[in-house]
Amino acid sequence: MLRKFLKDDRGATAVEYGLILAMISILGLAALDDTPIDDIFGRLGNLISASGASGQ
Repeated sequence: MLRKFLKDDRGATAVEYGLILAMISILGLAALDDTPIDDIFGRLGNLISASGASGQ
């Protein structure tokens, strides 16, 4: 049963689509707000680093 669960990659596809949707949403909001893209990703990087979720 565990092997079958580990081989099942249907959930991974949903996660990938979610990440793509998140990226498109961020870029769309940046375009509407007239904010430079590097500022948006810089802020997101700072938030991730501050939360300790960087994996380091």
